[in-house]
Amino acid sequence: RSPKELEEDKRRRIKELEKELTATKQKHDRQISSIKTEHLEEAKKRKSKYNELVSKLVKSHRKELNSLKKDKKNIQNVHKMFLKSYVEASLDALRNHSESPSL
Repeated sequence: RSPKELEEDKRRRIKELEKELTATKQKHDRQISSIKTEHLEEAKKRKSKYNELVSKLVKSHRKELNSLKKDKKNIQNVHKMFLKSYVEASLDALRNHSESPSL
């Protein structure tokens, strides 16, 4: 082969390799884009699940807190009634004691 033919073969081979390189780059760009899209979708799903979990926990804790507040209020009312009853009984006992004849 002549040097001119060898040079032409080199140029052809370089062009083939450049085309392969371009095709490979495009393929990788598509793959990267696809993976990015998958990751974004996965991140959205995870965020949605996280928000759902947090919402459920907040509702659950709110119910528990409301129940505890109700229990506290009931205990306060019972305690209040007990104290009122105790005071009334004590006053009655004092009145009865002061009304009874002393010996």
